[in-house]
Amino acid sequence: MLAHRLAAFLLATASLAHAADGFVQAKGRWLVDPQGRVLILHGVNVANASKRPPYLPWQTRAEFEQIARWGLNSVRLLTVWAALEPEPGTYDDAYIERLAERVRWCRELGLMVVLDMHQDLYSEKYRGDGAPPWACLDDGLAMGPWNRAWFLNYLQPPVLKAFDRFWANAPGPGGVGIQGRFAAAWAHLARRFRDEPTVIGYDILNEPFPGSAVQPILLAYGAAVAKVTSPETRMKLLAALASPEPASGLAEVAAQFRDPRVAQRLIAEGGGPVARFERQRLVPFASRVVTAIRQVDRRHPCFIEPTPIGAVRTGLARPSAPSGEPHTNIVFAPHYYEGTTELRLPYAKDRARLRMLVGLVARAARQLEMPLWVGEWGNIPAGLGGGRECIRDCLDAFNTHLAGWCYWEYGRTFPKLPHLDLLTRPYPQAVAGVPARLRIAEHELELRIEKVLPRVPTVVWLPPDAKPEVTVELDGKATWRRTPTGSLEITSPTPAAALTLPSATSPRKKDPRGLPYREAEP
Repeated sequence: MLAHRLAAFLLATASLAHAADGFVQAKGRWLVDPQGRVLILHGVNVANASKRPPYLPWQTRAEFEQIARWGLNSVRLLTVWAALEPEPGTYDDAYIERLAERVRWCRELGLMVVLDMHQDLYSEKYRGDGAPPWACLDDGLAMGPWNRAWFLNYLQPPVLKAFDRFWANAPGPGGVGIQGRFAAAWAHLARRFRDEPTVIGYDILNEPFPGSAVQPILLAYGAAVAKVTSPETRMKLLAALASPEPASGLAEVAAQFRDPRVAQRLIAEGGGPVARFERQRLVPFASRVVTAIRQVDRRHPCFIEPTPIGAVRTGLARPSAPSGEPHTNIVFAPHYYEGTTELRLPYAKDRARLRMLVGLVARAARQLEMPLWVGEWGNIPAGLGGGRECIRDCLDAFNTHLAGWCYWEYGRTFPKLPHLDLLTRPYPQAVAGVPARLRIAEHELELRIEKVLPRVPTVVWLPPDAKPEVTVELDGKATWRRTPTGSLEITSPTPAAALTLPSATSPRKKDPRGLPYREAEP
């Protein structure tokens, strides 16, 4: 028996404006649904298989059904430029329709979709994914020896050159700027989905890498490292980075960077070139792409990512139209990967440092006045030391800042993850008001809501087999009910309320991993 204690407090006077035309909208810090409720997205990336032909996820409709049964309410559905525009100016509409079939499954199952234009290492040409070969303006440079730490291959000469030409909008086939081609491809995709409310937004480019602008970034961080470490540690770090298998060497020096104060100093002293690249290159790029999308679709939010090394000290600003007017309906969509676990090192339970870093990301979202949605995180293999604790610490940090998230990824082993029960804990999916506090522990959920919407239900997901004993106190007028999918719907008849759900009991089937439902077939 798994007991859940739920407590929610609804206090206040006003309401959020409703989203326009039946579509989700980004309004200030929140994603808002057509009823004016704040959406909290918990989802999963669908995912790696889409990086290679036929550029579609391996999951069938049955796996999407399983995602919904777990209580996740969204997916990040990957696509790549190579699939969309295999030849300059020629779009593969048959491929787009196969993508649309997956969107239709999500609509039928009540899942929301963020369409992500993915890239890793710029292109499949460089053993990554993303751009078609005709968009690789690399001056014929050849790849060097492959580094087993795949992300270090971003430093390969042709990858750097291709990114530099992309950021400069260098002329490609037909003399058309290569970035302009990318923006036009996005407009073509958006035109197909502009009337589809199941698609809640467009993630315009996955993990935009700076190209050769990474060199001053690395130099700045290197100088910062020199100030906070010993000469012996610096030599070990350089040796590890030069090794074909850097993870083993980095394990020796990782402890030097676990102190939150050290991490803060590195960010403060080394982050300047990151912000400069984002201001000079990434913001104009985002402006070009969002403007192209807005010419055909003004209703869907656009999700903007910082560089993968820039989320904690970003130079991003709101993209703008050619007139200089800032675009609205924008979401801040960074990724957060715990550094040690990305190197397949045990998580050292650095809770304070993790919370500090997530807090810096959340502060950037507040400064940008955009909703915060962590589009990728996790990627922790089964059996990694401290993996479960890392997942719990990340989730707690996201809840502190009321951030939505999308776990990486739904691979073949996802249904067997030992921490799946943490990813599928009860949570508020749609809040009829402004959420002010969210805490989810092993057996408790606490939610504080302000500016309550009357006669609009707040939806809290619970497993369908849960049998909650719910006490509602609101002058005898508040109501709650269970939906067929197991959610609680709690409705206040007035704009000001006090609501308490003291306890709920949720039995789950006997399973050594604590999974709530049947596993999806691999």
